[in-house]
Amino acid sequence: MHRDSCDFATTGKHSPYQVGGITARNISPSGLDSDLIEAWRCLAEHALVPNAYLTPMFILPALTHIAPPDPVSIILIETGRGDLIGLGVFQTRRLLPFFHWQALVSFRSKHTYLSGLLVDGRQAPAAVDAFFAFVSRPGSGWHGVRFDWLSAGDALDRLLQEVAHRRHLWWSESARMRRAVLLPWRHDTADLIARIPKAVLKNLHRCRRRLEENGPTDWRIHYGNEVGDEVVERFIALEHMGWKGKAGTSVRADPAHERFFREMIAGFRDTGSVFFTELLHAGQVIASTCNLVSGNAAFAFKISWDPACARYSPGMLNELHLLERAKEAVGHFDLVDSGSVEGGFIDKLWLDKRELVSGVFATTGIGTLLLALAGLRRRIRQVAASLGRTVAGALPGFPRFARKTGGL
Repeated sequence: MHRDSCDFATTGKHSPYQVGGITARNISPSGLDSDLIEAWRCLAEHALVPNAYLTPMFILPALTHIAPPDPVSIILIETGRGDLIGLGVFQTRRLLPFFHWQALVSFRSKHTYLSGLLVDGRQAPAAVDAFFAFVSRPGSGWHGVRFDWLSAGDALDRLLQEVAHRRHLWWSESARMRRAVLLPWRHDTADLIARIPKAVLKNLHRCRRRLEENGPTDWRIHYGNEVGDEVVERFIALEHMGWKGKAGTSVRADPAHERFFREMIAGFRDTGSVFFTELLHAGQVIASTCNLVSGNAAFAFKISWDPACARYSPGMLNELHLLERAKEAVGHFDLVDSGSVEGGFIDKLWLDKRELVSGVFATTGIGTLLLALAGLRRRIRQVAASLGRTVAGALPGFPRFARKTGGL
């Protein structure tokens, strides 16, 4: 992944804002040049918390093909000599829907499953401090910084909370969920399989036996440059054959999203930072997964399978094969993020979880007041809904009345 060059990558740029020898600046995507993109790539490789969705290999194709219309800001944190030690990608939107005050919102495409910042693990406290100083400076025009699905409780989240508290910036949480992850270092292969619920494992073994009765099966994994165009095409075709194709949400359903996907995969492939798994039956691929790599972590990005083989659960069998070969296939990663929502099928196979949280750091007094009022409004609505349910249970005629009047 060209790691050796990363120690020497610098941006060679100057910052308009300085905090204790660290500089911060805000540029548009058009201000990126090849040196800065390389520095960004190297930062992603040794970030305190890896995030494939914040790498240039992901962000740049997304900005080119599928970016939402809101203005994009790339915030850079650099040392005095121009070394890039922090980076965030944001869009400017309203802090709250009915008010004109603006906030920075973490960039999120349709295919983004994790937000945050990239900060150099060797200079993370200084980078985060400079970031908050920059976004909360007088006259910035930003009254908050919103993150959607930030990993809760990890080193970056703890640092964000610590620095925000020290700078008297208030955090307002709006949502939380649990996501399945694979921790290859924590469990050996036998343990990974033994942790699967017995009924689920029994059903998968039955599916595998029935599949093998109808022809030979095989499983393979392609790393980096092994991911040829034919591997990518098979994946796209399989995904489009299934329910996502019918629903119009597959990559192939929208030419812009297919262009994004192909360009994004090519970028990760060039740095050896992608792998695909494939399940084969009678020589034909019937299930495939696409996985991105950043630093010491992997990120399960998308899955696809042949709907003609649905009775054999090919998608789950593909994941079972990965677990059975976890040590050799993904044992060198500290974590594999499933990218799934809570309650997805992968929860039945990957039993470790991590918390994800969404919320806003208020960066001005106005921002703090607005978020406090919004929090109070949510609480009132929750209490009203709870009271409505209680009264409905006590008064048989209440549900009809509540529907007519909109409840309490």
